[in-house]
Amino acid sequence: MSKFIDKKPATILWAISLIGAVLAVGLTKLANNDIWWQLGAGKFISNTLTIPRYDIFSYTAGSAKWVNPEWLFQVFIWNLFDLTGPACFTIIKLIATAFVALTLFKTTDLLVRNKNTAMWSAFMVLIAFSDRIMVRPHLFSIMMVPFFCLQLHKFRLDGRRLPWELPLLSVIWINMHGGAIMAPLIVAAFAAGETIQYLTARWVKEISHTSILRRKIISLWITVLLCIVACCITPHGIELILFPFQVSDLSSILRFTNEWGSVFEPRMDRVTTQIVLRIILVILMISYFVGRKHVRFSYLMLSILTSYLLLKGRRFSSYFVIINMPIIFYNFKGLASRMKMDPMKSNGRAYVSILIVTTLSVVFLKYGIPATIDGGRVGHPGIGMTQEGNIPAVQFIIDNNIRGRIYNEMEVGGHLMYARGPEEKVFIDGRTALYGDEFFMDYINSMRNRRFFQELDHRYEFDYILMGGISAWRRRHMHRYLWEDPQWKLVYGARDGFVYVRDIEKFGRLTTLKIHPLIEEMRHGDMNKVNIKY
Repeated sequence: MSKFIDKKPATILWAISLIGAVLAVGLTKLANNDIWWQLGAGKFISNTLTIPRYDIFSYTAGSAKWVNPEWLFQVFIWNLFDLTGPACFTIIKLIATAFVALTLFKTTDLLVRNKNTAMWSAFMVLIAFSDRIMVRPHLFSIMMVPFFCLQLHKFRLDGRRLPWELPLLSVIWINMHGGAIMAPLIVAAFAAGETIQYLTARWVKEISHTSILRRKIISLWITVLLCIVACCITPHGIELILFPFQVSDLSSILRFTNEWGSVFEPRMDRVTTQIVLRIILVILMISYFVGRKHVRFSYLMLSILTSYLLLKGRRFSSYFVIINMPIIFYNFKGLASRMKMDPMKSNGRAYVSILIVTTLSVVFLKYGIPATIDGGRVGHPGIGMTQEGNIPAVQFIIDNNIRGRIYNEMEVGGHLMYARGPEEKVFIDGRTALYGDEFFMDYINSMRNRRFFQELDHRYEFDYILMGGISAWRRRHMHRYLWEDPQWKLVYGARDGFVYVRDIEKFGRLTTLKIHPLIEEMRHGDMNKVNIKY
């Protein structure tokens, strides 16, 4: 046994220990509907080789200016989907998860020179942001943030040149996702911290101790300027940089968007990833107190930046844990160095850690990562998309050539965009910022009160209605109103959605359902028991 632990674990063992966690997070089916309007936009751009500057997919936005920071992602995902089908969704998630795990492992190992710690860092990050691995443009930001941080850490430790790859990557990043405005912010925070470190060292005459060179400081600030310029190299120019700030003024939309909510909301108390996030936030503050004598100001500035973003909304939680986990272990490194450990025992602990992480990874792969303390799981294991990702109701509309002005639930608007746009226009879809606060609240109120729906019907004169199946029980009172209103008739009702048409001559050939499954089930109060046939 002693001969076995004389040697440090081979690098391959560290990698194997994380494979299960990578698969548990990434090997899941697509479940969100947001991807469909992205596919619809990507298909249009690819087929026409034009990037729309104004809305062409809805009849309600009034040809509003459409700032689309994700056009390159849309083109990419559409062509990949067209080539491989739904399997591409799982493939993308797996690649992104593996890339983040590898980058975090390398970053932490670079800062603390300990592969055991690096393994735990990568593992904890994967668990903490497992619910944010979705096939959406922000997935590219989740990949770029750790890579930028790794390059900055490398540059501080041994850089001899300008990190030119960061501005070049920023050009791609800004056209894949608007989150690329974090590129100059991250580099600027790092540069500001190193500048403070340098000036402080000069003041106390300890420049040699800090290993900071003025040319590095200058190179960092040049990189900041280049990243800012890079973020303007888009079809929308500087408008794209201003777009996130414009979105932040849409108070009603942000209030009803789950990912913009606070991490401290009481309803998040039972969400596992949010619990882990709060623990990491506390540990981060403790780590700065423990390592206060050797604090790197660049790391402190990154922590301040990400903490501020985290307070703006839960959507920034993944960036927070990605950036701060290696910093936490770096801050605790001084404490660990003061604890003298036998090398042989250290190797033994490394093997035990590998065994623990491997076991946990296999458990998560087999049973799923806990989403809530009530027993929910993150994602749906498998390849492709879940049943909720496909809506036969839209195909029913196409097969029966139902046309005219539609009133649709926002969650299914993307499906319509993909299947029928831009020839047939939607009422609303996931591009909420495009529609504005006032219209968004009109839509929300119409789902809550028949009077508001009637006002919208009077304004737009709807010909047919498409409601989603996932939210059907939540919208049951609206379904009852439509069922009881003689001018509407239900022609399709299933778990994936409901189609109503106005009782006019052009829809007269459609068969009206004699029984509304949802209305019938309202007598029993449990939507899950409804026996709906497709």
